Parts: sequence; structure tokens; C-alpha cells
Amino acid sequence: MSRRLSDKQLHDTYGPRIVALLGRVATVLGQFKIDCGESIEVSDEESEWWLVAKDGEVEIATVQITIAESEYHDGTPDGINFQSTVSSAEGVILNTLTPYNYSDACWVSRRDREAVAERFDLFDSVFDADLIADHVLRAIPVAEGD
Repeated sequence: MSRRLSDKQLHDTYGPRIVALLGRVATVLGQFKIDCGESIEVSDEESEWWLVAKDGEVEIATVQITIAESEYHDGTPDGINFQSTVSSAEGVILNTLTPYNYSDACWVSRRDREAVAERFDLFDSVFDADLIADHVLRAIPVAEGD
């Protein structure tokens, strides 16, 4: 096993790929005249990127992708996974994706670069921009009388 991947290495390696995933969602939503602007990078406990979907000036939903760290979630040392969450403007979770969530296989060691790469590839392969866009579109409030 190799040296532990630092937060910066994870960010620099997977950040651009995460931005590309959010770009796929923005492209689909753009077909429905939903504006997302550019993704926003947020770093708090973990590295996160957000895409804020708006209908005009009204925020509809946020699509968030996180490089999830096991220490923050359940105390397991050195684990990494990738997670997407779609939340309405009111904060209701509409969709979430975390490979192997709630299983013993949830975390891959950040000391195993190949395992982290394989986990991201799995995440990428099941990240469905059309499905996520559908969840965002369903969050658009229906006007009275419609």
C-alpha cells in the first residue's frame, strides 16, 4: 500500500472530475431552462462541490457532491467514498447516492490509490445526470391554479 492520499491530493485529483459530473447535470437542466451557473466549491469538514439550480431568481434545489471521509461520518480511520445529494431549497433530501452505503464495503482506504480510483469510477458510472435533473425538476413549486 502506498502513502496516505492527502486532502489536497484527493481534491486535485477528483475535484475536476466532480465539476464535470455537475456540469452534466447543468447541461440537462439547461434543456429545461433551469439556470445553474457554475459549480461552487465548499470546503468545511470535507471537500464538497455544489450546483445550485434556479428557476429565474428562485432557488429550486442544490446538487452536492462530497469526497466523504470516514472519520467525519463514523470514526473509521482513513476511509474515503464519494457521495451525491440532491436537496430542495427547503432542505428536503430528494436523492442521495453513496456506493456501498451502510455496508462493510462503504469505505476504501485513502492509502490505496487504486481502490480510491476504482470507487470514483464506480460512482461516476452510476451517477445519472438525467435522474438527478429529474429530481431537481420535481422540486419546482407548482403555482396555484396550475
